[in-house]
Order: sequence, then structure tokens, then C-alpha cells
Amino acid sequence: MKVVSDTSPIIAFSNLGKLHVLKALFGRITIPHAVYEELSEGKSVQLEDWIQVEVIKDQGLYKMLRSSLDHGESEAIILYLENEMDLFLVDDGEARKVAASFEITLTGTGGLLLLGKKKGLISSVRTEIDTLEREGAFRLSAAVKDILLREAKE
Repeated sequence: MKVVSDTSPIIAFSNLGKLHVLKALFGRITIPHAVYEELSEGKSVQLEDWIQVEVIKDQGLYKMLRSSLDHGESEAIILYLENEMDLFLVDDGEARKVAASFEITLTGTGGLLLLGKKKGLISSVRTEIDTLEREGAFRLSAAVKDILLREAKE
């Protein structure tokens, strides 16, 4: 499965100390250079060897997407389209809407936690969501949280 990620799912799983879950689920994840920049915040960062950085080609589409999305989200959508990816990992609501308009298959941190539990890689979706929310790095609507916890049987 070819997967491209925006910044927030990688940060969320890193904050949980569970980046290995993403590796176990997908083997390899591609991120655009803009996401690498967001992750490194101007510092040189050594990424896990299974996270691959790529540069986009379509600058015209980039300019169009930048009118409503940030740098990383715009480039991630373009990489998905340019490389015929299978899945886009993204949390931002506006980015999800734009991606859906391109018929891009996507999931976010909540969906990844649920998938991780179904695969036996994490024990509790509730615990992981609570940890992320407590850190202030992640928030879900009550409705989405209820759906995830119901699906996780928690």
C-alpha cells in the first residue's frame, strides 16, 4: 500500500511513542518536503528510514491548493495524485474536504488508532486519544470520538 502523510498523524504517533505502529501498518510512508520542514521546524531532523521524503512536481496545482490549505497539506495531496498513492493520512478538516473533492482515500489519527487496535498494535483507542487530548496536540469532536470508541468496542 502506497501511503502519503501530512504532519499531524506523524506528530501524534510520535508524541504517543508509537511511530512503530505506522511502520507496522504500512511498511513505508511518503511525506512531501513541506511536511519534512514542518516536522523539523527549521532544524535538521533524522527521520526513520521507512519515512521517505519526496518533492512535488505540479507547481500549478500547488499554487491553487495553497489558496485554502497549508504548505504540507497542499504538497501531500499533490504527491498522492502524482504517485497514484492508495491512502492519505490527514487530520485537518479543510484538507480532508479538498482531498475528498479529488476522490482521495484518507484517514486520520483516530482512524489509525482504530486500525492499530484492530491489528493488535495498541490496546486502547480511548487511552491514546485521552493522552493526545491531554497534551493539547490533538482534538476530536465528541461525535467522532464516540464513533471511534464504539467501533473500538470501548
